[in-house]
Amino acid sequence: MGRGTISRWSAKHETWLAWLQRRRSAVGAGDDGFSIVDVIVALFLLSATSIPIAYSVSTSMQVSSLAQQRFVGAEIVNQTIQDVEALPYSAVADGLNAANVATNPSPDLSETTAGTWIFTPTGEVVPTSAPAGSEPPLVPFASAVRENGVSYSVATYPMWVATGTSLIRIVVSVSWQSSPNGSNQVRGQTLLYDPSSSSP
Repeated sequence: MGRGTISRWSAKHETWLAWLQRRRSAVGAGDDGFSIVDVIVALFLLSATSIPIAYSVSTSMQVSSLAQQRFVGAEIVNQTIQDVEALPYSAVADGLNAANVATNPSPDLSETTAGTWIFTPTGEVVPTSAPAGSEPPLVPFASAVRENGVSYSVATYPMWVATGTSLIRIVVSVSWQSSPNGSNQVRGQTLLYDPSSSSP
């Protein structure tokens, strides 16, 4: 709560408190105390100042919570990229497991009539094969991470930057649901190339 908000609340608080004191001073010695009307008016004035403050506090907490979730999402992206970079280039070039992609639909992947998969946002070709075993985070390409009570969906997509080059773009997408913000997403990417090649 900012200093300005506290000052405005204090001013309003002093205003209705001073009004109550004047009302009490106005009653006679035999009528000591507040009437029911005084109490009702006091409660109304108190609620009128308290509700905006409560709303401001609630909004600040929601913004802080979303910022924390985005920070966690970004950390998951960075860690996943590091995991891909630690893989042999040949494993990255093999791409995703075709069967795994077919059984785990993703809005970021679409299959062409030729049977190849592309990264929908950019149209770049996603390499697929039938690698033996698993090579996380590429096989499987989708996973879930739970942090601080929030479930994050993680998807990793390799794609050829251009035909005839060894350059592979890695895109990592992390999405989650939060209240009242609904769907949220952070993405990160990096470029890899064959270290044995004379040029990317």
